[in-house]
Amino acid sequence: MPNVKIILGIVASYFALILVAIIWERYRKNKVLLPKIEDFLLANRDLPIFVLALTFMGSLFSAFTVVGVPGSVFSNGIGAMGYIIFSFMLFILTMLFFGKPLRRYAAKHSLMSPIECVSHAYKSKWLGAYMAMFIILLLVPYLSLQLVGLGKLLEGFSGGEIGYIEGVGFVLSIIAFYMLFGGMRAVAYTDVVQTIAIFVGAIIGVYLFVTYNWGNITNLFAELQISKPEMLSMPGPNSFYTGAMFFSQSLFLVGIIFQPHMLTRMMMAKDDKQINKIAISLFVVALLIFIPSMIFGLGGSLLFHETAPNQISGNIFAQLSTIGIIGTVVSALLFIGVIGASMSTADSLLLSMGQLVTRDLLRSFIVIKRGWQILFARITMVSMLVFSFFIGLSPPQFMIDLAIYSAAGVCAFIPTMVGMFWKRRSTLAAFVSSIFGLIILSIFATNSIRPYGFHEGFVTLVSASLIYVVLCFICARNK
Repeated sequence: MPNVKIILGIVASYFALILVAIIWERYRKNKVLLPKIEDFLLANRDLPIFVLALTFMGSLFSAFTVVGVPGSVFSNGIGAMGYIIFSFMLFILTMLFFGKPLRRYAAKHSLMSPIECVSHAYKSKWLGAYMAMFIILLLVPYLSLQLVGLGKLLEGFSGGEIGYIEGVGFVLSIIAFYMLFGGMRAVAYTDVVQTIAIFVGAIIGVYLFVTYNWGNITNLFAELQISKPEMLSMPGPNSFYTGAMFFSQSLFLVGIIFQPHMLTRMMMAKDDKQINKIAISLFVVALLIFIPSMIFGLGGSLLFHETAPNQISGNIFAQLSTIGIIGTVVSALLFIGVIGASMSTADSLLLSMGQLVTRDLLRSFIVIKRGWQILFARITMVSMLVFSFFIGLSPPQFMIDLAIYSAAGVCAFIPTMVGMFWKRRSTLAAFVSSIFGLIILSIFATNSIRPYGFHEGFVTLVSASLIYVVLCFICARNK
C-alpha cells in the first residue's frame, strides 16, 4: 500500500506549485499579488478553453466518478449507470440552452454571480437576497461532506494512521491558502491536474482490475450473469430503478447545473463557442470515464459483496496498490485525484458562498467597494470552512440524506432561474413557487412520500414549475 504521507506531500506540492505559478503570473502582468474581484470570482473570464473544459469536468466528475458511481452501481446494478448517462445527456442539453443566455446576460450587464443575474432580471434585490440565503443553507451540507469524506478516506486508506483532525486539518490549511491567494483561477488549474489524474488512473486501473481478477471483460460479465444476473437489468438487486424512479431521478439530477458553482463556470466562458466546445468535450469524456466506474462497481459486487457501498472504491484502490509498481502508481493517481477533487470542490463551494454573501446579500442593501467585497468574501469563506470542520468532528447521522435533499432543494428555484428570460416573468411567482416547492419537498422527504414512485426532487421541480407558470400568467393578465 502506498505511503499516505508521501501521497499527501505530493498533493501539497502540486497545489503549492500551481498557486505559486498563478501568483507569479499575476504579479508579472499586473504588479499585484492578490486577485481583484472579477479575477477572484470568475478568473477574469479569460481562461483557455482547455482549462475551462477541464474545470467543468473536474466539478462534475471528480470524486463522484470514482467513489460515488461505483458505489451506486454496486448497490443498484447497471440501472444506476443508465440513469447517470441519461441525466448527463439532459445536463448537456440544459447547459447549451440555459448556459448561453446566462453567459451573455452576465457579460452584457457586468454581473459576477448567477443569483445577481436573477435579481437584476426581476429587478428585485429582495428576491436575490432570499435565494442567496436559502442556497447557502443548501450548500453547507455539501461542504461538510467534502471534509468528512476526506477524513474517512484518509483514515481508512492509512489504516487509522492519519485521523480526521490531522488529515482534514492539513487539507483545510491548503484550502485556506487557495481561498486567500488564488481564487477561481487557482481552483480551475488544480481541476486540470486532478481530472487528468482521475481519467488516466481510471482507464489504466480498470484494465488492471479486470485482468487481475477475471482475465478479461468477457469473463467478468459471464460470472455476473451466473452469480448476480440481477446486477445486469432493471430494477436491479434492490428493485430501486423502476421506470418512474429512473425517469424522475434522471430529470431531478439535471438540477445540479443550477447550483451556483456550476453556473459560475458557464459565466466564465468568453463566448458561446466555448460553451459548445465544453459540451462536446463533456459528452466524449463522460462516456470514457463512466464506463470504468461502472465496471469497478459491477466487479466490486462480486469481490466485496459484504462491504458497504461507500467503501468499495477504497477496497479497489487497496487491491490495485498490490499489483506491482504500475498498480501502486495507478492507485496513487486515483487517490491523489480524489483528494484533489474533494479539495477543489470545497474551494468552489466556498467561493460560491463568498460570492452569494458579498454580491447578493450585502451589496443588495449597502454600497461596498470592490476591495472590501473580496475581504467580506474571504471572511465568509473562512467562517464557513471552520464551521464545516467542526461539524465534521461529530457529523449528524442525517447529514448524508440532508446533502441529497439539498440538491433537490435547488429544484424549487429552477423555474425562477429559467424564467428570468421570459417576458411574462413575475417576482411574486418566483417567491411563491420556490417557497411552495421547498415546503412540498420537506413534507414528502420527511414522510418518505413518493407518489407513483416518482422521486421527491422531481415532484418539487414539477410543482414549482406549475405554480410559477400559472402565477406568471395571472400576474401578466392583471397588469
